[in-house]
Amino acid sequence: MNFFKKVFFGSGTTGEESKASINDSYAPNDLTKIFKMEDFELILGVSLQEIQFCQFKRVERGGQVKETLFLNANLDMKSTEILIEQKKHTLIVLQINNEDYDSSQEQEPFKNLPITQDLSIVQYNGFSDDDEDQVIGFVFIYQDQNLAFSIETILDSKDKQRAQAQKDSFEQFRFVVCQILLALNEGKHFSKVAKKEFLKYSQDSSLDFIMKQNDLLAVFGPDYAKKTQALKARGARKPRKQYNKTEVQELIKKMSQLDIMKDEIKEMNQIQINIIQRLIQVQGDLLEYSPFIEENFERVKNVFLCIDQTDKFEYIINIIDLAGKTSYTRKTIVNSADVQVSSQDQAFMFTGNQRKGSKFTPGYVFQVYSKQDLQNLKGVLTKCLFEVRHQKDFDKEIEGDDNQFLQNQLESDTAGGKDVNMKEIDEELDDYEFQDALNTAAKLGSQPEYDDDFQKLLELVDYSCIQGSDFGDYEEEKKEDYRKNDDYYDYDNYRAQNDDDYRTQNDDSREISQPSTSNNQDQIYGDNRELIQAQSYDRTFILNGPVVKVYQNAEDSGIGNHYDHQRLNHCLDLPVIKDSQGNSINPSNLMLHNSESQLVFRNENEKSQVFMFDLESGKVVQQLKTGSDFIEFDRLVNETKNGQKDPDQCLIAMNQQGVYKLDPRIAKNNVADSKIYKTQTFFQSICSNTNGGFALGSTDGSIRMYKQMGQNAKTLLPGLGEPVIAIDVSQDEQWILATCQTYLLIIPTKLQDGTTGFSKSMGKDKPMPLKLTLKHQDIVKYQLQPMSFTPARFNNGDNIVEDSIVTSVRDLLITWNFEKVKRGVLRSYKIQKLPSKAVDGQFQYNNQERMLVTLPNNVKIETRKKVHRN
Repeated sequence: MNFFKKVFFGSGTTGEESKASINDSYAPNDLTKIFKMEDFELILGVSLQEIQFCQFKRVERGGQVKETLFLNANLDMKSTEILIEQKKHTLIVLQINNEDYDSSQEQEPFKNLPITQDLSIVQYNGFSDDDEDQVIGFVFIYQDQNLAFSIETILDSKDKQRAQAQKDSFEQFRFVVCQILLALNEGKHFSKVAKKEFLKYSQDSSLDFIMKQNDLLAVFGPDYAKKTQALKARGARKPRKQYNKTEVQELIKKMSQLDIMKDEIKEMNQIQINIIQRLIQVQGDLLEYSPFIEENFERVKNVFLCIDQTDKFEYIINIIDLAGKTSYTRKTIVNSADVQVSSQDQAFMFTGNQRKGSKFTPGYVFQVYSKQDLQNLKGVLTKCLFEVRHQKDFDKEIEGDDNQFLQNQLESDTAGGKDVNMKEIDEELDDYEFQDALNTAAKLGSQPEYDDDFQKLLELVDYSCIQGSDFGDYEEEKKEDYRKNDDYYDYDNYRAQNDDDYRTQNDDSREISQPSTSNNQDQIYGDNRELIQAQSYDRTFILNGPVVKVYQNAEDSGIGNHYDHQRLNHCLDLPVIKDSQGNSINPSNLMLHNSESQLVFRNENEKSQVFMFDLESGKVVQQLKTGSDFIEFDRLVNETKNGQKDPDQCLIAMNQQGVYKLDPRIAKNNVADSKIYKTQTFFQSICSNTNGGFALGSTDGSIRMYKQMGQNAKTLLPGLGEPVIAIDVSQDEQWILATCQTYLLIIPTKLQDGTTGFSKSMGKDKPMPLKLTLKHQDIVKYQLQPMSFTPARFNNGDNIVEDSIVTSVRDLLITWNFEKVKRGVLRSYKIQKLPSKAVDGQFQYNNQERMLVTLPNNVKIETRKKVHRN
């Protein structure tokens, strides 16, 4: 009797199952020679509760039918011994226990699924048969037996914590099964290889896609997986479907015809929402933006857009017919990224709800009939956004002048909604373009008919229109979890041994981290977190995990050719930094100080500790003290902008409740001065200007401007409620650049008498802010919801006049033409695609064309050239 009959089918077999036989070539590696005792204990401790056990069977009309074997089951991992060519082998089996077993009925108490060499495992997600609940599961495909079984569970939609626990247990199960398959097939222990080396034994799909396949083995079998891995080993991408012109037109047609609101159109009396009050309703047409044809197409004509209050400080956008009987779609107002107002186009833009089971988030445009209605709508939206974010009554908190200041933060096209001759500005001012010469991807061969971004959009619509639900939320959530540590499973053991090979395989022509052109080995210790530049000498400092790495421009080092000069050259790694007791320090908030001879930083593990590291001696020379007071610091800056080049000793620190001047020359207590608030100010960001003043940004979006330390703020600027995560100021102090999660704010500080808000209260004379965000069309094209900007910065240098702003969103580098922004053109920006999500972006000091873009595992130099228009 072969082991399949004995182990697989357990007690009681069907006629189909009795024909199963083992492949004579089956020769697995011995698990007992690969796994340790603790490995077996870990494996046998894995279990799954409350699962459904099914079998997939092909049907004559095409596709698959899923037959439920056990409706309520649990899974345990067991070990057994089998004889292969007279040798004992340990086999791991998945024991599916039938919790509803009744000996009086035609049921079985359990089924065993062996983990064998030819097993293919596919993780899927989708919806239950009634299309109400989200499910996750695995298909187990046995090549030699031509059998496919599955286990799945319904995620708890009411308990997010329990749903996450369900996902985590399934993910742990996937890891263990893949590790066993790695050992059986390749004789390797999972701790000695990259995580991706054992996860290659698992594939991802959707339940809907699986059900439509005629031959699961052909789609998900080992031969297909091997081909995919061979392509990856050669450095090629996983094959992506290429769409021809006919297919593109068909998909666009399908998208245009598809009623993406079909699940949302309801009669008003059927809506399970308690509408307390209708704040406003304006009449117009609802359109949707298509990134494929780059146009708006009509959805519903002549309807009302309403802003309804559903609870205290809770509001929704509600599109209804003129009779008030039908609601077409509803969108909860969360933050200002969801809504944009264009006075120039007389339109209100908002992102819709993600379709059920789809990855595509639509973008709507409501064309308002009346200009006055649009202005009234902007006022109501200002109130709603403020109250949602602050959880306070807008009318009690905001005075009339500040109301207009906040309303202007909703305008998306031009400053204050004023008409601007964009053609005149385009012709008058020089502009920049990213240099195509540095885009080496264009040199690798013939280009596809459509670029990657267009391909991705086509795939999203292909999933939605053709393949059905793909349960994208769970898949994307897991991808994000893995993205940080996707390269290696056992980081310490593997990376140290294989660093050089890894860098060679993943080299990009503009990445500075690999390969190093110096004699010093450029090791990687974790994800890049921060980058700072010296201004008086050629060095760049990168915080890579817990280690500070030092680079210089390859061009200045005399190493390499022009091609190499688009990268930085690794010089050395600073020693692991320790305190006076020998404890390792986790550096954070790096800052050059005192003529750039010292590196100042906080200890992220103990925020009360501020250290000064001497770059010449390579040692920590001082830990700043706060006397008997225990003070934690969140941010550090020099006393003046670009003050790192000066021999100044003092620096500025802040926390949520105050700001402090630290002087290392004072004994026992280095706090020389402070401004501490008794009320909750929740400061989050700080920047200093060239004259010793500074600005503080808060989590409620407000900004305070100070003339000097110890005084009250001269100016308080209110915010809509999004935290100010970073703040910068121009060298002439006339412009503040504030970064919030979903937008940037440019705030003019100059008053009519020539002073600024740093030295004099702006009061009722405060100029209107300029809000910078991406076009509604780009948000839809790149599918950027939710959106989160990295800290934005002006270009910077000696006596430079700022003309550019740089930031990033996900894997997009964004640069604004600041000259045009000051003229009122808020959409004057360029987008450059990056290979991965950016951590930080900034211009090289004294260089208006080169930008340093920090990615998790490397730093890229992006170069742009100035375009002179005739």
